[in-house]
Amino acid sequence: MIFPFFRGILPPHLAPVTWFFVVVNLFVFIVNLPSHLASQAAVDAYIKDNDFVRTQGNVFSQFVQKNPGKYTSLFNAMSRNALQGDWFSQLMMGSYGARDRNFVEAAGRFQASGDAVALARWRAEYFDFRDAQAASPVHKWGLSLSRPRWTNYVTYQFAHSGFQHILWNMAFLVFFATFLERLIGGSLVTLTYLGAGVVGAVVFAGFPGLSYSPLIGASGSLSGLMALLAVRLWDQPVRFVYWFLPLPGYWGFRELPAWLIIPVYFVPDVAGLLTSIPETGGVAYTAHLGGALFGTAVGLGLRFGWLEAEEPPAPLEESF
Repeated sequence: MIFPFFRGILPPHLAPVTWFFVVVNLFVFIVNLPSHLASQAAVDAYIKDNDFVRTQGNVFSQFVQKNPGKYTSLFNAMSRNALQGDWFSQLMMGSYGARDRNFVEAAGRFQASGDAVALARWRAEYFDFRDAQAASPVHKWGLSLSRPRWTNYVTYQFAHSGFQHILWNMAFLVFFATFLERLIGGSLVTLTYLGAGVVGAVVFAGFPGLSYSPLIGASGSLSGLMALLAVRLWDQPVRFVYWFLPLPGYWGFRELPAWLIIPVYFVPDVAGLLTSIPETGGVAYTAHLGGALFGTAVGLGLRFGWLEAEEPPAPLEESF
């Protein structure tokens, strides 16, 4: 593990814009938490019902077999196994079917064959399952490609799926953006946070994959801030902490050029994008990379004088 290690976190009076974004994110999360937990409990009740999930797996498998060109060879093979009675494949396909955009949009009118009783029960419960999903703040605040609203290109940046999601995003926001705000000013931090988030969402919408799950979280915005910092400082030394083993010589601090932030954080995103399976969804690599492109553009604007920092950059010795 390697991570840039700045000297402390600036308090709110020195980085008011960053802390404002932190407060807004936390406020949205706390206000929506009760309805999120209630919706998640309702969804989990269906996900834990093996009969419901296996029937959905069979229906989704039939859907895949009727539309083989839309899916990878892996999913085509898994759907065949499910239809042949493989219990594990049925559960896996049932789980993936709940997140597959093509299937979700067509499931209500898709004519499946099989056990008539099981199918009737699944159809009766499926729409309640969809309603439970739609009731979640994640679907209301997030950018859903099934029903996109222009406001969601901004609101998704403040929605998070759980405690761990918001904890890590806010930690990165405080860590990077407080230093960056001291370096270039609050106006450009605001521009980058919101602009990178919007561009990340646009790129995500342009390369949507097959996931029904909405885009949520501040990761696209954070990617823009990290890329901006790397490009703005570039070859200037930044203190990194490295840790491989809890043994002498395997952890410590090194002064390294700021551009190292790019391979540390964005090469994994490129690798993840190139190796990910379209049907599984998950990490929004395209949103991260779109946000990073916007941050890179702002950083280049500062380096070449097209943009001007709000205040003279603070000496690095004072900010690290």
